[in-house]
Order: sequence, then structure tokens, then C-alpha cells
Amino acid sequence: GGVRAEDPASNGRSRLVAQMLTRGTTRRSSDEIAKEIETLAAGLGGFAGRNSLGMHATALTRSRDAVLDLLFDTLYEATLPEPELEQERRVQLEEIRHQADAPARQALRAMAAALYGSHPYGQDLLGTAESVRGLRREDLIAYAQGRLAPGRLVWAAAGDVDADELAAAIVARTPAGRATLDPPAPQPVAPLQDVVRVRLKAEKQQAHLAIGFRGTTMYRPDRYALDVLATLLGGQGGRLFLELRDRQSLAYTVSALHADGLDEGYFALYIGTSPDKAETALAGLYAELDKVLAGPVSVGELDRARRYLAGAHAIGLQRRAGRASTLCLNELYGLGREAYRGHLDALLAVTADDILAAARKHLDPRRCVEVVLAPE
Repeated sequence: GGVRAEDPASNGRSRLVAQMLTRGTTRRSSDEIAKEIETLAAGLGGFAGRNSLGMHATALTRSRDAVLDLLFDTLYEATLPEPELEQERRVQLEEIRHQADAPARQALRAMAAALYGSHPYGQDLLGTAESVRGLRREDLIAYAQGRLAPGRLVWAAAGDVDADELAAAIVARTPAGRATLDPPAPQPVAPLQDVVRVRLKAEKQQAHLAIGFRGTTMYRPDRYALDVLATLLGGQGGRLFLELRDRQSLAYTVSALHADGLDEGYFALYIGTSPDKAETALAGLYAELDKVLAGPVSVGELDRARRYLAGAHAIGLQRRAGRASTLCLNELYGLGREAYRGHLDALLAVTADDILAAARKHLDPRRCVEVVLAPE
């Protein structure tokens, strides 16, 4: 599900459905659901992203069955009541309207739109004002029931649970005979042939620049090299920060981003600067890119980047909710539930030659999207 299962007319529906799952069912009102969750000291909610749609719950061990009942009620019996839907639609439209207050996100959205064209990854999770206004309740209910249907779901749990007992409890509550929607098929992304330049007028006296490249999928081993490269370039000790902010005073914020996906993801360089420095800052980003493509990175900075990622990976698995989410999505995406065990080893095994090869394959400055969001 998620953005990948949307088109321009339905863009934003996954986010809206995820927010609406706990807003009323055939058995409970929104207030009743909220009061039960609070009484049980539990957590319950929907989530949506680029590739998926689902629900998550947290509970004390003694409240497990009560929270499971709530989870199944909202998962399969959500009615998306009209008053609640219109309220949540207004909230989402307001978030879309305020995107101009987040110019960095605005620049990266424009980059993604130009980078992906008609592919769903070019869309934003919030959708557009036009698409969100056009989402009909009956279509949203059909989408929720078809995507979140028995037989289409992956379940995962972490914490004080007995796996067999929990599986039996889930099976006992699962209804039969629901129609399902097929998962979105893989969609090829048309390759870029040259540099695509996007120029946007900013409402604030700031300049936000992004350079985006077509990346890789979560199934290819070079994803790890691009992760390490993004860490090596970004962050407070990264090349971009040290050169463009510390030495040249060109930026108030600068970063490198890597997002893989079920289809090809992206790799991006971003800098926020003052309008009078925009041209120099853009040249600075390209200069740092040239250095990456010129030869292998140093052993010291490679080690620092790998250690940082190893720490972030460990921290992400400390919370039980994080572990359950990792298990679930890895299994859902076909990586296997144990994929997290090999993830750390794969990151630590990345070499300078791996980074150079991945950079030369994906970060071609002759085939990229260049965005400048600045005042006239």
C-alpha cells in the first residue's frame, strides 16, 4: 500500500485512511475507542508510508486480549464516519497548505516529482489539495478493506509474548471471505537522459537547493554503500558540513539523503543558504560530488560512517515497537524476518571501493534533477 499504491487522483488516501482507522467502527465510536485505549494504558494507530499501510498496537501483557479486540475491530470494521472523515480531511488539507512553511521539504518534493515523473514515488504522502478533496468515503472504505484484508497481512510482535499463543489468538479473531486488492506491481522508472533543472520562487528570504539522483532498491547490495556514503557526506562531521558550512560559510543546514524502495529509490544532496550565496552553494555541492567520484574515500571517514550507522541500527532495535516494525516490514517486503541480523554485517562490510562503484553507477552529474527554491 502507501504512496506506491496511489495515482494522482487517489494521492493522499493511504495517509487519510491510516488516520481514520481508529475514528469509529461498527461497534465503537471514536470517543469510545479513545477512552478504552486510555483506560488500558495502551497505544493504537494506523500508519502509512511510501510502500505500506498498516496498524500498530502497544499494550501491557495483562491487557493483551483487550487490545487485540480493539485492534481487530479497527482493522476490519472501521466505518470512516462522515463527520470524523471531514474533520481529518480538513487537518490533512491544512498540513498541505502549510508545506510552504517548510521550504526544505518543498524543494525535496519538487525534486522527487521531477525525478520520478509518473511513477508514484514522485508523489507526497499527504497528497495534493485537489486529490484529498476528491477522495470519497466509499472509495476509502473499499481501499481499506481491500488492502487490510485477511491473507494480505503480515503480523509481527516483540516483547512479553508467547508466539504460538498469540498466533492462535490472531487466527481466532480473523474473519473470512473478504475481497482483497493485489499488491502494486513493480513499476519501472524511466531513466533520466540529462540534467533537469527546476526553479521555484520562495516566499521567504532563503534559498533551498537539492540535487537528486535515481538510486537503488532495497533488494540490491549497493544500497548499503549508498547508506554509508550518505552518512559520510551528511551529518555534523560529514564532508558537506565541514567544507560548505564550516570552511566556506555557505550553509545554515546541509545534508545527504538516501532512500531505497521496492522500486528505485533516490540519493540527494541538500543545502539551505542565503539567496546571495545560492549559486556558489550549488557549485559547492557539485564540487563535493566530483570529489566522491574522483577516488576512494579515506579509511578514517569510512570507519566513522560505518560506526555511526552501526550505532543507529542498534538504537533503532532497542524499543520493542521498533523491533516489531522491522520484523514486519522486512517480511512484508520479501526480505525475510531475519534480514535485520544481516543488515549490520552488510553495513560494516562496505569498502571504499564499494562506495566508489555505487557512486559512479548512481550519481552521474549529467543525469540528475537540480532544484533551486529561492526568491526572485
